[in-house]
Amino acid sequence: MDIEAPLIVVVDDDASMSQALHRLLTVAGFRARTYGSVEALAAVDGDRAADCLVLDLHLGGQGGASWYASLPASRPPAVFISARHDPLSRRTALQAGGHAFIPKPFDGTHFLDSIARAIDGRGPRTAAP
Repeated sequence: MDIEAPLIVVVDDDASMSQALHRLLTVAGFRARTYGSVEALAAVDGDRAADCLVLDLHLGGQGGASWYASLPASRPPAVFISARHDPLSRRTALQAGGHAFIPKPFDGTHFLDSIARAIDGRGPRTAAP
């Protein structure tokens, strides 16, 4: 019996970042889907099948944190990413229910570890330095 790899859904309005994350996740053995906005994701109910969401905190349109906070409690875990390295962004991501906050640019290994911990529910919610 084959076990399907976890599905990671990435929402980032930077197409080059989305493409890079898609490649990184695929090489690491995950299935990945990318969307340019939470509206595009919501239009296809793309979050329902996800094992983990990777959300840019500051998106055009509805932001990743406010959208994620509005989901039901059964939502998949989320790792927030952002080009902003300020304490308010960190706090916003974690208060929205995010499992981790990682400022861009980030180390791929740390990113993948955060995804694995979010899926497995291991460890506390964290904010990367």
